[in-house]
Amino acid sequence: YPGVLNLTRPGETFCDAFSVCADSSYDVAKSNGFDLSFGSQPFESGIESQTYSIHADWHLENMTLTSITAYNEMDEFGRLENTGGPDVGGQPFLLVTRNQELEQWSQEIRVSTDYAGPFNFVAGLFYFKMDYALAPQTVDLLGANIARSFAEQSLEAYAAYGEMNYDLTEKTSLTLGGRFNYETKEISVAQRVGALLSCPDLNSPTKSCRDPKVDYDNFSPRIGIDHNFTDEMMGYFMWSRGFRSGGWNPRAVSPTALGPYDPETIDNFELGIRSEWFDNRLRVNATAFHMKYDDKQEAVHRESPLTLAVETVIENAASAQINGIELELQSSITANLSLNAAIGYLDAEYDEFLNDEGVDIKDQRRLNFAPEWSISVGGDYYHALDSIPGGITVSANYKWVDDYSTDPTRDPLGLDREMIDNYGEVDFSISYERVMAENKRIKISVFADDAFHSDGRISRVSNGGSFVFADQQPGRTWGVEFMYEM
Repeated sequence: YPGVLNLTRPGETFCDAFSVCADSSYDVAKSNGFDLSFGSQPFESGIESQTYSIHADWHLENMTLTSITAYNEMDEFGRLENTGGPDVGGQPFLLVTRNQELEQWSQEIRVSTDYAGPFNFVAGLFYFKMDYALAPQTVDLLGANIARSFAEQSLEAYAAYGEMNYDLTEKTSLTLGGRFNYETKEISVAQRVGALLSCPDLNSPTKSCRDPKVDYDNFSPRIGIDHNFTDEMMGYFMWSRGFRSGGWNPRAVSPTALGPYDPETIDNFELGIRSEWFDNRLRVNATAFHMKYDDKQEAVHRESPLTLAVETVIENAASAQINGIELELQSSITANLSLNAAIGYLDAEYDEFLNDEGVDIKDQRRLNFAPEWSISVGGDYYHALDSIPGGITVSANYKWVDDYSTDPTRDPLGLDREMIDNYGEVDFSISYERVMAENKRIKISVFADDAFHSDGRISRVSNGGSFVFADQQPGRTWGVEFMYEM
């Protein structure tokens, strides 16, 4: 399915001024099972990546020293008609072309112990370096170039971490841990949107473009305790704090969306039970959690004040909380048949969402990708073959997800276009697998995902301010996979 679909309705700029409306794309696509798009420009996307890593372990007496070195290089290309509407005058209405380059490498050194006594620990050091380039991004309106942007961003990060486990009794253990992070980020931008805009710029009214360099540090602790009530059941409580760095958005279409934005933190309180019954043939796990966000980063889409293109603004306006319960079941009915099931419940909401004027607008926002209910049920059956070596595995899984939002901005027309309807799908696969000499393995699989829906559907909606657009996802997808493991 090339491109996106336009959901813009009367009362919004693109529909009223340019007749780029949902009735000429979304409504038609929906009536055709979401198996077509509009416009002459198909969605194009490509990624070329190379990754190398070296993992080395030195086993000492009751201690292991580990070194992990990794390098990644990636080139990405994308071209997208941004409105999801048909051509105007034979030209794609708003065409964005993006070239991105990424290079990163990391080094981790850690030590872990395996003492017979009550005390063990793991500790380590971590270094990460990244260089990113937008080279370039262009925006064309009806065939005419209206914006061209180059950007470079660098990151250096350092961390030291440690965690210890101490057996208070034969059945109770205490866990204490923490991680200290320090990182620095720097950005440069050269952008033409009518006139030349640059960052750094000594004449800029914003500090970020006079000195576009930031650094952050954070300490994230973790405390947990677990207790074995019986040989079959263990319970635990854990509190941990998470940290997500701040920075810039190098793909911003205008300086107002560049940043920087601040880090976010999250406190997670988790209470759980892990159990295995009937000679480990039945596993039952239950978890309840409360997560509290401060300075939550949210990606808000809007029309650029300098171009008609959509830009993504990262805002720190939100504090939020998520309460949830999860229940998991796994059962080995026989040696060849296993079943599994899971159910989850979420209660997610913003406590506060301040706009640029300091006004709380949480009633105009939804917390993204937080369905109230989610369910999955599945199983696997294995049959050893008599005529040839190896066996056949038949798998089936049903999953259902409740309604959820994919854009934090509530629909200004009250049509709930940011909401994705609840959806259930069934996946099947049948595989032949054989272990050969020297533990070499061969596997051939035939699969069908979302087997009972021939039509596609909308999987994500973004509100750009003057227009609203959506991504399509295909329905039934089938294929064949072949794997040979040396």
